[in-house]
Amino acid sequence: MEIRKQTTYHSALGDTRVVEVERHVLSPSERHNMRVNGLIQAVSAVVAFINALLLLRILFTLFGATATGFAASLYTITDPFVRPFQVSFPAVAGTSLDVAAIVAMIVIALIGWGIASLIGLFYRPIESEL
Repeated sequence: MEIRKQTTYHSALGDTRVVEVERHVLSPSERHNMRVNGLIQAVSAVVAFINALLLLRILFTLFGATATGFAASLYTITDPFVRPFQVSFPAVAGTSLDVAAIVAMIVIALIGWGIASLIGLFYRPIESEL
C-alpha cells in the first residue's frame, strides 16, 4: 500500500514549493514475511558463527597451535560442540587433523538447515494481497 501526500511550503521571500512525499506502508503479509526471513537469517548467522569458530579450531589444531591465549579460549568455547563426536571419532595418532570438529561442523550445519526448514514450514510466507 502506498500513501502519497502533498505538502506546500511558503518561504519568507514569497516562493511557493509543492513537495510530494511517497511512503510505502507494509501490509500484514509483508511484515509477517520479513519477520520469518529475519528469523531464518538469525539461525543461519548463528550456525555460520559456530562453524567459523570450529574451522579456526581445525586450522589451529592442524598447524599445531599451543593451547595458550586465544587458542585456549577457542578450544574452551568450541569444546561443547566437538566433545560429543570425540567418542566416535577419536584423534588418530600421528595426525593433527581434528576429525571430530569436521563432523561437528557438518552436523551443526544440518541442524541449522533443519531448524530453518521448520521455521519456513510452520511460518509459511503469506501471499501478498494484490
